[in-house]
Amino acid sequence: MRRQGRKRSRWRGPQAKPRTRAADKDAGQNAEAKAEIKELFADADEVFITPKPEKLIRQILSIASDANLLIETKKSADVGSEEVVAKAKAAAEWCKHATAYSALDGGKPWRYLLIPHDAVAVNKMLAALASTYEQRTVE
Repeated sequence: MRRQGRKRSRWRGPQAKPRTRAADKDAGQNAEAKAEIKELFADADEVFITPKPEKLIRQILSIASDANLLIETKKSADVGSEEVVAKAKAAAEWCKHATAYSALDGGKPWRYLLIPHDAVAVNKMLAALASTYEQRTVE
């Protein structure tokens, strides 16, 4: 009879993927994620019960694309503010310089996305968000 419980692989040969775990300081914690969600959706009666921290989402998105993505979400009402626009220009300029530096070593380009919080949804693909919200420097 087979034991119930978690399945465990006995073989961890050269083809096995390494086990990795992001540190809390790098990826955030659930309590942090819940606070972020409550801040964004303060007037909502109910929010997603198991949100992921913004830090973790940023890590995953940057690993999973053909470019290094610097992604920032802001409340929709704040996206056009003077402060946010100035910071977005600075971030886009930083990405331009980071891309030039990365290219010296054959690295991926950097792109900056400023995304309004209400544009992020389960049915939105990263590529669509990137094409809509990428901030570029004015040459």
